Amino acid sequence: MLICDLHCDLPDKILDGASLNDKACHWSLSKLKPENTYVQTFAHFVDARKHPDAFARVDAMLKNFKEKLTQTELGLVLTEADLEENIQAGKSSAVLSIEGGEALDGKIENVQYFYDLGIRFLTLTWSLQNDICESCVSGNAPLTDFGKAVVREMNRLHMTPDVSHMCEQGFWS
Repeated sequence: MLICDLHCDLPDKILDGASLNDKACHWSLSKLKPENTYVQTFAHFVDARKHPDAFARVDAMLKNFKEKLTQTELGLVLTEADLEENIQAGKSSAVLSIEGGEALDGKIENVQYFYDLGIRFLTLTWSLQNDICESCVSGNAPLTDFGKAVVREMNRLHMTPDVSHMCEQGFWS
């Protein structure tokens, strides 16, 4: 059976000392059933209230998590072909995302930077207003000019903008 989950907040726990086999985490290699093939999106989430330098935290989290992935049987998905190949082989897959545009640090070039490190989804906001947009709990305004530039750059790179926490006006702008 193919099982896909588009959101798992594990990379920050791994950076803080948990392991990919930690049964106390919501997701764990040890919980996967061998008869299934999994596609798991791992969200690199930073609470900007706890970590004001979100770029540095996500950068460290991402590099650490990718290094841990190399010690597993999970196949990192960078292209549609990678995903199709993994599924055909019955190999479980890891897709990388960032939850919260704060990680871009207000710099459009950081979209490309994180893409080059393997990020394929970016949740534009979580629960706080940022340089891109308002969240569904912080207000209700359209995408900022920077936010529109971020979405254009993501489209150019074939990255997926995740709008799940965005306010309604931001979604429709």
